[in-house]
Amino acid sequence: MEWIRNPAVEDVYKEMHKIKPEVYYNRIDDNCYQVKIKKDGKEFIITEHLKNGLPESVTLEHNGEVKECKRVYNAELEINKMLEVKDGSNFF
Repeated sequence: MEWIRNPAVEDVYKEMHKIKPEVYYNRIDDNCYQVKIKKDGKEFIITEHLKNGLPESVTLEHNGEVKECKRVYNAELEINKMLEVKDGSNFF
């Protein structure tokens, strides 16, 4: 996998969520891509599958656990909650 850091998306994430993590992008194929979000030693991977160019499914992975999400934005909200927790516990 080739993760490419995207500072422009980092700025948008900060604008939307008031948190500025490192954001990396990995396009698996035309119908699937991943976004890695890293902050404070925590790492999250959002995977979005597309069908005919439209979102079909979204998953959020953290510490080997995977959770289905309705949209990418919902996955980002879950990440924000987990970043607020200082003891390393999960919401999954």
